[in-house]
Amino acid sequence: MTDAELAKVVEYRNTRGERWAYPLWQQVVHQVNHATYHRGEVAATLTQLGQSPGDLDLLIFIDETEPRR
Repeated sequence: MTDAELAKVVEYRNTRGERWAYPLWQQVVHQVNHATYHRGEVAATLTQLGQSPGDLDLLIFIDETEPRR
């Protein structure tokens, strides 16, 4: 994507019907950050229950599931 495409403001309504607008790059960064937060919550809960969540690193997952290039 170009810098201009990433800077484009994308509008949306949340589940309460509130209107929001942010540049696309901020929404993408937010999505990654938000997913990391929830992944951490699940990992902590599993650990507290005595179960290892396993390796959560994306690159290790890719190495284990895709053929080497």
